[in-house]
Amino acid sequence: MKRITSKNNLIYLFNEIPHKERNAVGIASGQSVLLSIYENDKFYFTEDINLIRYEDILLVEEPTPSEKIFFEFMAHEKEAKYTVSLIKKYGLSHYIHYLPKVKFSTLDDGTSFSIIGNLEYKDSIHKKEIPIVSINNEIINVIDDRFTYTCDKPAQNTKYTFQLDFDKQSISKNFEYKLDDALGSKSDTDYLQDITTKAKTERTGRGKSIIGFPDEYCVIDTETTGLSSQYDNLIEVAAIKYKNGVEIDRFQSLVQPPGVDDGYYVGGFITYLTGITNDMLENAPSIYEILPKFFDFIGDNILIGYNTSFDINFLYDKALEFLNFTFSNDFIDIMRYSRKLYPELEHHRLVDMIEHFNISTEFSHRALADALSTHRCLLEMLKDIDNQVDFINSFKRHRKHKQKGLNVAAIQGDPSKIDIYSPLYNKYCVFTGKLEKMLRKDAAKIVADLGGINENKVTLKTNYLILGNNDYCKTIKDGKSSKQKKAEEYKSRGQDIEIIPENVFYDIVNEFIEE
Repeated sequence: MKRITSKNNLIYLFNEIPHKERNAVGIASGQSVLLSIYENDKFYFTEDINLIRYEDILLVEEPTPSEKIFFEFMAHEKEAKYTVSLIKKYGLSHYIHYLPKVKFSTLDDGTSFSIIGNLEYKDSIHKKEIPIVSINNEIINVIDDRFTYTCDKPAQNTKYTFQLDFDKQSISKNFEYKLDDALGSKSDTDYLQDITTKAKTERTGRGKSIIGFPDEYCVIDTETTGLSSQYDNLIEVAAIKYKNGVEIDRFQSLVQPPGVDDGYYVGGFITYLTGITNDMLENAPSIYEILPKFFDFIGDNILIGYNTSFDINFLYDKALEFLNFTFSNDFIDIMRYSRKLYPELEHHRLVDMIEHFNISTEFSHRALADALSTHRCLLEMLKDIDNQVDFINSFKRHRKHKQKGLNVAAIQGDPSKIDIYSPLYNKYCVFTGKLEKMLRKDAAKIVADLGGINENKVTLKTNYLILGNNDYCKTIKDGKSSKQKKAEEYKSRGQDIEIIPENVFYDIVNEFIEE
């Protein structure tokens, strides 16, 4: 690295940060990043990075409480000729991420750096600053993402020294936690299986996703206030019974969400998508009345739907919550058939298949209309299946040989190895907010391992905006983030984008792994 001997060299330092990673020094709203230069332990100058090439600085998201850390981070060159000190409020993770590339890559083994000062975070509820009495795993994870270290667990206001080891030969025995130890020697497949298993929602007794062509079945669809069964509600259910492809009976009803006193059952965005209004739900029957009738109607039939894992999980969770009943019907998701039969299609949404088959129906996000459209798509798919037994066996071969997880290097080196039937294959994914059940980098690895593409911000290419569970809850009660607003705007224009909480993301991944 060029020696910093003048104020102009500060720009040089900033320019060494790769453009795609300059969000690492992004300025949180109303905050500044200060770069202080010392030579031979003598203060030289301080500069606000916010004033340098501001157009290249991407604003970071609103930080989580645990990220609201006040700290001083000091990197010492081995010969101590000068010190670069960065002082920043909010976002330890952001510049830990870039700093090794800018500075530490020039240092040798044995070099140390220190975190000095009183670490604390702001309690947004009690409006108090609470000391962090030790370095917790969340902070360690961020550091460990870039290099190995040794350290003792420190006390408050203590100098913390970490040992850098770029060759990753020495590992501290004094410190219990290390990311590599957590992964151990497991294969990428085991890693993906393990990490998603820990995160997923257990649904004991839930029906299985199957492949088949039953003579009798029910086609189902639901409409909801959102995609999280934990925070959202059913607002409509529909089911149509068929025997040998002929309709026998149908069931449809609106459902009034429980616990609403002010008549505000759905927001404007859901009304825009579905046409279901608050007035329509005001006199609708309750979930306690409708769910028993719905389950009685479908009986023990095999259920068919489009992207129906979502409907099944939602119904399972609501049945358990309100009726203490285990919903256990097996089901067939014909979106899997679509991906298998028509891999050349860019998208496989229900509306895409309606267009592909030139079905003369008005697509709408209403449960009964979508159930009818789903069945018509199924009938069209059956025309393209020459041998049903071979078709079913092709899924069995796929399950036997598919690679559930690949490392990122393999993905980048040979995209042809990625399973094209993955629900995330070639899908652009954006994470926002703090994930509740795993680190964001681990979730991003899952996306990459399943052939998806990670992005930092919502664009017209984005297919999934994945919100941390806590942030998803906040968007329901207290307004929406800028990313969600942008995603909803794109969705209202017809863009193929879904806004999902992390629990639904885990459901999507686990449905694929367990198929």
